[in-house]
Order: sequence, then C-alpha cells, then structure tokens
Amino acid sequence: MNKAWAQRWIKLFDGHTDELMGLYAEDIRFADVNLGVQINKDKARLRKFFTTFANRDPVIAVHHFEVFDYEGDAQMGCFQWTWDTTVAGEG
Repeated sequence: MNKAWAQRWIKLFDGHTDELMGLYAEDIRFADVNLGVQINKDKARLRKFFTTFANRDPVIAVHHFEVFDYEGDAQMGCFQWTWDTTVAGEG
C-alpha cells in the first residue's frame, strides 16, 4: 500500500463498484468505524454497502472522497481522507 494505492481505492467508490469489489477476498473482514458497520465473509452485503457511495443518482446524493495523507509501508498502512457529500435539497 501507499498513498497512490489509497487514492485509487477511494476513487473506485465513484461508480466503479465491480472493480472495487475485485480488491476484496471472499472471506473479507470489513469495518467502517465512522459509520459503525462491520461485514464479515459476506461480499454481497459489502457490495450493497459500497453502492451507497457510487454516485449513481445525483438527485439523491453525490459523494466525493479524497485521500490526503498516508503513513505505513507497502504491506500495511493508514490513510487520512475527507468525505464531502451533497444530498437532495442541498445547494
């Protein structure tokens, strides 16, 4: 992993769900600590969760993610990112 990998990964949320899912093994262990979501060994459920952010319908919401920092090495790391969203009715 590195910052470029993290930036590529986070950009896949914008309508590239198939490619994003290809990065995950069948026996995934996924946790989103910000939203309190934990998904284990259920790629169908993970796909459903990820499509929430796919920007498929801008009338509902548009999500924008950006990685701005990475600490770690090629095997493991941590990155910081921002998430901006506009939902229906906001300008």
